[in-house]
Amino acid sequence: MRSSPFLIAALAVLLQCRGREHLGAQSAFRAAPSQGVVVFLADNPPPQRSVRAVIVDTTSGEAGELELLSRDSLSQAIAEPFFSVGGFVVSRSGKNASLVRAFSEKQSSHFGCSLSPAGEYVACHAGNGVHVIDLRTQKTSEEQGELRQCQWRRSSELLCLEGAYQKERRIVALPAGKRGRQILRQSDERIGQLAVNTSSGAFAWSVSNDRQQKIFRRRPAGSADELLGSIDNHYVFSLRIASNGAVAARVAPRQRESGNRQPRNIWVSREFNGRAGILLTLAELPAPGFFRGAGFDGVESFDFAPDGSQLAILMSGPDDCRMVDEGGNVACRLNVHVYDSKTGGLHQLTHFRATELHTLAWREWQSPPAK
Repeated sequence: MRSSPFLIAALAVLLQCRGREHLGAQSAFRAAPSQGVVVFLADNPPPQRSVRAVIVDTTSGEAGELELLSRDSLSQAIAEPFFSVGGFVVSRSGKNASLVRAFSEKQSSHFGCSLSPAGEYVACHAGNGVHVIDLRTQKTSEEQGELRQCQWRRSSELLCLEGAYQKERRIVALPAGKRGRQILRQSDERIGQLAVNTSSGAFAWSVSNDRQQKIFRRRPAGSADELLGSIDNHYVFSLRIASNGAVAARVAPRQRESGNRQPRNIWVSREFNGRAGILLTLAELPAPGFFRGAGFDGVESFDFAPDGSQLAILMSGPDDCRMVDEGGNVACRLNVHVYDSKTGGLHQLTHFRATELHTLAWREWQSPPAK
């Protein structure tokens, strides 16, 4: 699948926001800017049954809100330049489709749906396995097994973790529309996280034990596994891999030091900025009971720019966190920041007051499927 002639990078952030005033957005969707957009999506509970989105110009920071009913069909959304974010598909003119709703009549147990890069297939988890629907023929193929974190690699292949919950030890490839699977990686230790770059076909994964997390990569040209680095006494919550092979991980310490709340941070491989290790210097939160609003709760989500030279990071700022109850629970305002690997600079892109943002992705507009 080819990108559209105009290259537009899109940052997409899933959220549950309580009102437009928390985001500072305009009331109407405007045409996507030519340099890049940030998109926020939320699947509101009944009876509204609507999908909310906010599109932010990455140059000016201006935001425009999109709110469309779920009856907008998938075929409408992919009839023009589009991108997919998790279980949603957004077109350049503002059409928005929920993949789960598009196929709920056929199989009510569908969840975790995703659209293939060329817009030809939809993959959904369903019970003990994965269903792949061919949008051209409407035929469904099923692959049974304990499969998790399935992600598209190229236009007609899924990569998944396989194994019992929290005991996943295999990475397998599933061809779309066909039965059977190929084991790409078998590990003696748990494989905790998987990330796939759709355009290049490269993928990365983390292997964990009680003391250490190791991060590996496999490029599409060969079958050799590359150990990119390790991090001691941390959890890895998610991974991303860029088109240039750079890998980033959202990490958090296993244990608190001195009772403080240590922030979630980002680990990056050497390809990103010349050195492997923790990327950001973030302040710790004072222990509950003594908290006055200074410090970071840390990184909530992140993703690479299409060329791998920048990272978009959804995180709280120095004065964005407050205790919300006597139990010491903390709520933090979240905003999009951009880290430039060439300059080493981090700048804040948005100035929202919302605390419910939770997933960010950077996308390019893609051409509609060939007819």
